[in-house]
Amino acid sequence: MCHTNPRYRSLLGLTIALAIGASRLGAQEKPLEGILRSAHPVTRIQATTHCPDFVVRGPRQFENVSFDDVSKDSVETRCMVDTTYALPTADGVRWLAAIYRRVYVGPSDSISMAIRHSTRDTAVLITAALYSASGNDDSWRPEWTGIVDESMTLSITPTLASRPDGSALVSVMYCVNGTGGCAQSYMRRRGGRWTAVVEVFWKQIPPIEDGAIGKGLGIDVRSLKGSYGLYGKRDATCCPSREIILELDQRGDSLLLKTHHVRPAER
Repeated sequence: MCHTNPRYRSLLGLTIALAIGASRLGAQEKPLEGILRSAHPVTRIQATTHCPDFVVRGPRQFENVSFDDVSKDSVETRCMVDTTYALPTADGVRWLAAIYRRVYVGPSDSISMAIRHSTRDTAVLITAALYSASGNDDSWRPEWTGIVDESMTLSITPTLASRPDGSALVSVMYCVNGTGGCAQSYMRRRGGRWTAVVEVFWKQIPPIEDGAIGKGLGIDVRSLKGSYGLYGKRDATCCPSREIILELDQRGDSLLLKTHHVRPAER
């Protein structure tokens, strides 16, 4: 898994901000998106073997095709479960993650026909979802969902950890196609209430001579440690000559820089 710091966008060409439509560095200025308030609970079997209603009826956000001007009856749709996995207990509840794929096949627009000489377009929307359940109850409540277009964003992966204060700290990793890398955003749930996490640590990293922070493993929300490539002016996009190791500290809804050091990149 890789990560792209917003400070490194100029070296990547097509940036993560354009790919997913938002800057993770400015998360504190944006409302928390994807929180589900009224989705009906489902059983574990329903969540892991079928696409729930909130997924099937979720927003259609296509990047490279448009089915807006065609009849719904002329667009073939299907939805399938891609991946499911259990997450640690946090904030007093159990957690489950699921990744779904919605496939749409419909008539090509004039641009697609002219460029690809195709009469049919296919689009795939990837939906990630987090569910919670209390005690031994098999009623899983949909808590959060994120949707990306696979033609631009290859994957969306939520992970979660229980923090010392009992809260749940969630990381969502968005990885784009090609060499664009990944972007990581964070959320926090405490006492059943969701809040955005402010990534203060980016601004606390001091300037590094001939170094721009880029692709790396990102931050592990369990240990709050992570690493990123540190690119010099002569480094190729694939291969940073150094890496920066970070350890963070969490204070409420903020992630702060605790320690950092630079070392040669492992080959």
